[in-house]
Amino acid sequence: MKQSPLSMVLLSLILVTNLGIGAMLFLQSQKPQEPVLALPIITATPPAITSRNASAAIAPQLPTATVPLLPTVAPFCGRTGSLKILVVGSDARGGTIPPGADLVRVVKVDFEQKKIIVFAFPRDLWVNTPSLAAQRINATTLGRVYDYAYKAGQLENLGDDRPQVVNGTLAVAQTLNDNYELSPEHYVTIKLSNLPQMIDTLGGIIVNVPALFRTDRYVFRPGTQLLNGAMTASYVRYLDTTEWERISRQNLVLGALRQKLLSPAVLPSLPELLRLSSDSIVTSLGAEQIGNLACVLKESGNVQTVQDTVHADMVMAGPQPRSMLPNVKAVQDLLRQLTLIP
Repeated sequence: MKQSPLSMVLLSLILVTNLGIGAMLFLQSQKPQEPVLALPIITATPPAITSRNASAAIAPQLPTATVPLLPTVAPFCGRTGSLKILVVGSDARGGTIPPGADLVRVVKVDFEQKKIIVFAFPRDLWVNTPSLAAQRINATTLGRVYDYAYKAGQLENLGDDRPQVVNGTLAVAQTLNDNYELSPEHYVTIKLSNLPQMIDTLGGIIVNVPALFRTDRYVFRPGTQLLNGAMTASYVRYLDTTEWERISRQNLVLGALRQKLLSPAVLPSLPELLRLSSDSIVTSLGAEQIGNLACVLKESGNVQTVQDTVHADMVMAGPQPRSMLPNVKAVQDLLRQLTLIP
């Protein structure tokens, strides 16, 4: 069977934010709130004063010119600055090989520039794993990082697996920091098993399929068509293509899903969607941040969206089947261009 777990990773972010007030009430009901990310912060060390510069250090300071204050940036959707969110799709209990994080994306919402940047990390990207040192795993694929960290706490949490989901998510965040100096501030992790049911609850989604596409279950002909949950899963999950083609299909479905979620026709489905999301979503976002994000998505006509990923020419065959060994510097340069890292 040439399918992977359902890879609509950004659905978690889009679903939560578009539910608006209902989502905020859902988040407020989660007590305690999941822990926020706390990654290592590297600060510059001031130079020590030596005999050569001691006189300069105590020399009287010359008058400095008055620097005019820059105009204050008006808040957009209730805040300024930016927010970086790690979005993970989890298949830890789906029984699909390989288990773990199906795909990882980092979303930066820049409130001052009115811009959303979405960057996709392929699940088979080969990474160094200092965070898994206790398990004697020095390197693996990004998706398996989640799986190893999730399973590390499995015996301690035989009921609700929320603590394990948090463990897996934090390990992925730390791995991105260790390999790419990328430091998301919050996370949204969705357990993917309920996603087809969520789409059926919405009454399906309308997708404009660009070209004839066959999976082992369906034939998708070009043109606009209504996809139910099972069809959407098959369209997005099928692996007998390149990873970049699969990401393109994901983006197409996510765009269609976003349009459906913004429709007033969704309102009658809100209670069931909230029920499903309460079983599927683990996040460190608070109610205020959810409100900010909901506003940004509703103002989408005034917001620029940029989507990118690790490019095919930035990777080569890795040490395991399907794994991708990246040119780390090239990926970092791209992340820097996108303002995702300094």
